[in-house]
Amino acid sequence: MKVVFVCIGAENLGIEYLSAVLKQAGHDVELIFDPGLFDDKYYFKIPLLGKIFSQREKVLKRMLDSKPDLLAFSVFTDNYSWALDYAKEVKKHLKIPVIFGGFHPTAVPERVLGDNDCVDMVCLSEGEGALLELAEKIQKKKDYSKIKNLWIKKDGKIIKNPIRPLIADLDTLPFPDKEIFADDIRIKNTYLIMASRGCPYGCTYCFNNFMRKLHPNDKYLRRRSVENVIEELVKAKKRFNFKAVSFIDDVFLIDKSWLEKFLREYKKKIDVPFRAITHPNFCTSEIVSLLKDAGCYCLSMGIQSMNEDTKRNILKRYETNESIFKAMDVCNAGGINYAVDHIFGIPTETEKDYEYALKQYIKYKPHRIACFWLAYFPKTEIIDIAYKRGFLTGNDLENIDSGKEKMYHDKGSVKDRQFQKVCKNYDVFFKLIPVFPRPLLWFFYKTKIYKLFHFTPFFIILLIELYSVISDKDYETLTYIDYYWSHFKKKFRK
Repeated sequence: MKVVFVCIGAENLGIEYLSAVLKQAGHDVELIFDPGLFDDKYYFKIPLLGKIFSQREKVLKRMLDSKPDLLAFSVFTDNYSWALDYAKEVKKHLKIPVIFGGFHPTAVPERVLGDNDCVDMVCLSEGEGALLELAEKIQKKKDYSKIKNLWIKKDGKIIKNPIRPLIADLDTLPFPDKEIFADDIRIKNTYLIMASRGCPYGCTYCFNNFMRKLHPNDKYLRRRSVENVIEELVKAKKRFNFKAVSFIDDVFLIDKSWLEKFLREYKKKIDVPFRAITHPNFCTSEIVSLLKDAGCYCLSMGIQSMNEDTKRNILKRYETNESIFKAMDVCNAGGINYAVDHIFGIPTETEKDYEYALKQYIKYKPHRIACFWLAYFPKTEIIDIAYKRGFLTGNDLENIDSGKEKMYHDKGSVKDRQFQKVCKNYDVFFKLIPVFPRPLLWFFYKTKIYKLFHFTPFFIILLIELYSVISDKDYETLTYIDYYWSHFKKKFRK
């Protein structure tokens, strides 16, 4: 039984876990990877360059030549149209089942199946158990219409199977199959890993907001044992000799006792720089000191807004600005670089909110400010909030479910042209803060020069961000730059 996965633009841990489970059971697995240069669906979009560097025909040929028994797409809202395009083309030539998995099809499975003849089934939520069962039934030519977590199109009707429980013991899973990405991503630069699944929070704009409701009776936040995570890293270090580790858990610092034990073992057996994602409420002096000693070079924190009413009533984030400032103080004092996320286009926010945040960021000077323009993902709670307050129309709701709404790297939900300029002014200014000295930043602010920042050419912003990450030795972003460079060279060699 041969399963072929298709994805674009970045390493995908979900595919790596699915591949590991299938290979463990003796199935043949292949990855077809679209580099998505300058249109990677994650971070970077320059339409003209995206067309010039497109590898669509090459990727499509590989799909057809691979002769799969099952073609599986990892789908999120940003790449939904991309996945449909390939699935339609494949269906013209091959009579094989096509399955979509990931957040977007999990949120709107009926739309994905009902609107598209090229999609035969959708996997909701975690796919390890469902995909393995599907592969075995296809291999044995048995009926697969009653597999939990799968919605299947059959005889013009959609069979809606129930959801299976979340995987309670993550240690039972095989380690992710990194080899499947080794030809396309330089694993030796940064090793991507998750020590947990789920999040303790339910921010209205995040997919966790919907996933929690999909599993009301399950323990949503689950963590691997220290021993299990260390074992994976020890084996991976021997295989790839990586330079850094990136923990992409939603909140890596949430369990202090687990963290203390883990950091001791990590320093002893792995001892390479690492970064992690956290929440401001978990950044204490003690924790930051432990992280620094174990080799943490950067923490990422979601700030999103500094209007506390917006945070509580729109985003359902209940940390205070005081806790945010304390977290930044602690990181500055502890010598750990930190990046913060900020969202533009949140309903009810105005320029005054951005101005207040700007002054705080100049004061504390994060090492990077990642700016996002709010994108609405299907079935997240913020959609209902925005619709009731008049920020979304019925047509907008339709576009969100069908994946046609603009994403965060393409002005997101901000439709008013004048307010787009306002957001762009602050977007550019926020990117300057880690790079420029405070006196110059205050000069920009007091003279109102930043009101013209929306005229800044894209390549200037790009150079500033590159300088920022290179000067701070941000391994994960440097890996991304290296990824672009390696695929750029491949494009011209062939």
